Amino acid sequence: MFQMPIIANLYFFFRYCPRQSDNTSKIEVRQRVAGSRLWLKPALTICCTLSLLGLLPVLAACGQTALRTSLVGNWIATNGVVKFADDGTLQSCFTNKSEVWAFEGTWLVRSNMLIMTTLKSNGVPRGVPRVDVGEFKIVRVNNDHLTYSMNGQTMTFVRKNSTALEKANELKLSTVKFDGLSLEVVITMLHDESVKRDPDRKGITISLAPNAKQLADAEIKLELKDVTLAETLERVGDSVGLKLQSTDAELLLVK
Repeated sequence: MFQMPIIANLYFFFRYCPRQSDNTSKIEVRQRVAGSRLWLKPALTICCTLSLLGLLPVLAACGQTALRTSLVGNWIATNGVVKFADDGTLQSCFTNKSEVWAFEGTWLVRSNMLIMTTLKSNGVPRGVPRVDVGEFKIVRVNNDHLTYSMNGQTMTFVRKNSTALEKANELKLSTVKFDGLSLEVVITMLHDESVKRDPDRKGITISLAPNAKQLADAEIKLELKDVTLAETLERVGDSVGLKLQSTDAELLLVK
């Protein structure tokens, strides 16, 4: 495709610019050269245009790849977090004062649209229709900010890891042993431990999501060594069928 202008040059040269022979006068040669010039410019224009048109899908694909790369990572909103993994999976968690919504699924970018498919969730906020496949227009994305919109509603995120989860990953526990304690008591103990180790004495907020409150009395039998607080909570959650999710300021065990 990209050699078409060269081919056109060669074609018109040999077609209209023959070498002078005994039967061809200099005037005839000049006339043929002049005629070739009339055809050569539009022919080259067409060939170059076709070459550029062939490049457009390549350039578009490169743009979509760059856009996808920009989206990979953790994004924090005022009431939740969403994580776009490089393997095309996503996890998100949003909360208000009384409810928590956790989602898992897949994501991809197509024609500057962010397409998210929900494979698992614990429900949706009141008044919000359930959408298993959502197409969101990407308004802006850079190293620090992500904005997308759908049906006139706009969501804005900043790129950062959950502060609560980062603290939980830094907090090391040499020995953990729970011998039949209730889940609610275990959560309280782990929160108290985070307060003791926090120079500001604020600790990490750890909660049961509203849809997991019925498991507050579940017995936890677990013994671990040399783990982080985050790893401990993951193992505690696994033992009763819950998953660890996080917002910027809180760790949640959700069903």
